[in-house]
Amino acid sequence: MSYHGSFFGRSGTGKTWKARKLAATFRRSGVPVLALTPPNQEAVWVEANWATADVDRFVSRAMASRGCALFMELSDSGTSKYDDRIERLFTFGRHLGHRCFFVAQRFNQVSPTVREQCAFLWLFKTGPKATATLAEEFADPLLLQAAGLPDRCFMFKEGNAPARRVNC
Repeated sequence: MSYHGSFFGRSGTGKTWKARKLAATFRRSGVPVLALTPPNQEAVWVEANWATADVDRFVSRAMASRGCALFMELSDSGTSKYDDRIERLFTFGRHLGHRCFFVAQRFNQVSPTVREQCAFLWLFKTGPKATATLAEEFADPLLLQAAGLPDRCFMFKEGNAPARRVNC
């Protein structure tokens, strides 16, 4: 099973807040945390052992490391939907012992290949159309509830288990 995960939702709903909390948990347990951040946001990721806004530097560091938690804020990182560098981290990263997590406002900002690698989903408030697509993609109609969630409340899905509301 993949240890990769994704955080989706509208701006200001709590995606980065939750991702940083998860990063802090990894770091406290001794797992190195690397973060790809939006430009000029490296200092915000205090939970990371190392952070950069440069995609090439991030990928190089990740490929040279082992057993890390990799957090990627893809919305503003200068990557495209089908960025081969990011896809390689998600498809090959597990062979290096990495756990990869991405944060994006919309699921369609991320390639289907990357989304299919994710066993964990944190779905914050998003539009009904996007929510319906994710409910179908993750085979869980409970995800439809995400369209009406308040900020910092999210639907959490792990593997084949039913989604559940958290922080509501």
